[in-house]
Amino acid sequence: TPDATYIASRARSSTVGGARLAVRVTRNGLVNLNLGNTGTSTGNSASTGISADGSVLYGLGNGLGQAFRFTAAGPTATPIPFLQVGDNQNAPTARGVSADGSVMVGTSVGASTPRAYRYVHGVGVTALPLLPGGTWSRATAITPDGFVTLLIGNSSQFPTGEVYRHDARDGISNPIPKDSQQLSPGYHRIIFHLPDSYGEILSIVGQ
Repeated sequence: TPDATYIASRARSSTVGGARLAVRVTRNGLVNLNLGNTGTSTGNSASTGISADGSVLYGLGNGLGQAFRFTAAGPTATPIPFLQVGDNQNAPTARGVSADGSVMVGTSVGASTPRAYRYVHGVGVTALPLLPGGTWSRATAITPDGFVTLLIGNSSQFPTGEVYRHDARDGISNPIPKDSQQLSPGYHRIIFHLPDSYGEILSIVGQ
């Protein structure tokens, strides 16, 4: 959480050996809330993202292959559907959870090329748009209100990838101005000089 009262993490289920399970750590007293062996989550798991109040977490379950939504109340664990048939991993991105925990973004991969997705609790999973001529995309962050996603993906103009934003309110995707005109696939550390109108992107890149 922003004040570090709660931390998304994982811990061993026993002192020696045991599965590594998703937990929510309470900083005061370093108390672990076990999230990883609830609901349909089996095998190793991890929580990697958390809402502002610490009540909702996202991460991986079922042997770290599938995205899960965890809640501290209960606790509960709900699997997030894969985006495409044949996908075998759909990890949430590290800064991919909205402040209220209702929205999460991640990347679904498998037999097909990587594809960024947006999950809305109670609605489901939808693919985030590719750039013109693009074949792959990865979600890297989301704004606290859950509307604007920062992505990396390729396009006809930049076949090795460029950074862009997608706004769920109007469905429009726009490339982000950048110093470097091309990226190597998987390259995530980027420095931008952005106009004031991109303030919401600055907030999620600079966290």
